[in-house]
Amino acid sequence: MLNNKSSPKGLFPLFTFLFIYFLCGILFKDFSVMPLLVAMILAFLITLLFSPQSKRDATIQTFCKGSGQNTIMMMVIIYILSGAFAASISAIHGSDLIAINSMLFLPKNLILPGVFLIGVILSFSMGSSMGAATALMPVALSIAEHSSVSIALVCGIVISGVIAGDNLSFISDTTVASSTVTGTKTKDKCKESLCFFAFPAIITLFILIGIPVNCTVEQSVDVSILNLLPIIAVIILSVKGMPVIPVLAIGIVLSFAIGYAEGLFTVAKFLALIHTGIMNLEEMSLIAIAAGGLIALAQERGGIDWICTKISKASNSSRFGKFSIAIATIILDIATANNTMAILTCGPIAASISDEQNISKSETSAILGYFSTITNGIVPYAGHLMTVSGLSGISPVAVIPYVYYDLIGFLTGFLWLFVEPEKYIAFLKKKEE
Repeated sequence: MLNNKSSPKGLFPLFTFLFIYFLCGILFKDFSVMPLLVAMILAFLITLLFSPQSKRDATIQTFCKGSGQNTIMMMVIIYILSGAFAASISAIHGSDLIAINSMLFLPKNLILPGVFLIGVILSFSMGSSMGAATALMPVALSIAEHSSVSIALVCGIVISGVIAGDNLSFISDTTVASSTVTGTKTKDKCKESLCFFAFPAIITLFILIGIPVNCTVEQSVDVSILNLLPIIAVIILSVKGMPVIPVLAIGIVLSFAIGYAEGLFTVAKFLALIHTGIMNLEEMSLIAIAAGGLIALAQERGGIDWICTKISKASNSSRFGKFSIAIATIILDIATANNTMAILTCGPIAASISDEQNISKSETSAILGYFSTITNGIVPYAGHLMTVSGLSGISPVAVIPYVYYDLIGFLTGFLWLFVEPEKYIAFLKKKEE
């Protein structure tokens, strides 16, 4: 067995990966030079090389166990079905129908804000930002194809929207996790989250309204309204609470039935199309598997515990306590590439800090949920960026500058924690009494 004690040395696998990836990106001024998967495998091999001879077998076993854990395999299945669903929707031109008609009938300055708001609504309703991104990406890519808007920009808008909605959703895994670990009612957590959500969302909308959009379409696409049925079914079933895997499977089957009935493809051609869609996310699936192995090594060696311990010691007031919870959540999300895992790992520390510094449980829960989601949207090897990257064919790093909601959210979120407006509100209320 490897050493389970809290130790900064436990972060060696993750730091090695980040060092290799970002060093190559900076040196070559192009982050696509060093593929994420290659950087992760190199980090594992270097970790194995520096491990004592007697512990190398244990290191390999830990990496393999982490790579094959349930959450990672679930993510891989979702990637596979996401690629197949996106390909099937494109094959029946359902995404083109939505995108082209939007550009024909909506004011041009409302198209991009519309994508953002649809992402918010979908994610809020579905409780799954990944599922919402999968459903919305074909439409977003079609908008980019038929307008002057770049692919990186529409990808960033999709991520911004689904992240914003996920943070507010009553049924998302982040809301459930952050409410559970702090002992907060879901409605109280979501009410508190509105304070963090409002400012970056409004600023993002104004930015998107100001971006000029030149459309290249002049007439509506000749596609039956029936071809929207798979997308509508995916949205309705998700809102009803059906898990994302069967929802995507139903969407694929409906796409096949409609396209085959309309003579858009044969069975063989459809199978080839969805195989291409799956292969578009093949690398993303392998990255998820490799990331799971590196994270398991960091946890096994005490690196994650070391982060929590060090940050909790810096909490000597309510303001610094809130900052500590936020920073710990951000670091753990970067380390684990999974916002739910970051919440669950940081939860006990956050609960302890909130008790010591008299921070409300609902605010603690909101801080955990908010900072874990916005961080996850800009981590290049996390699920959101890998999904849109796989579906669009561009580098995850190229999308990060356009994830406006998340980038702005860091500034407004920390400003909110620093100002602590709830204290002034309570003071004014007491003064009125």
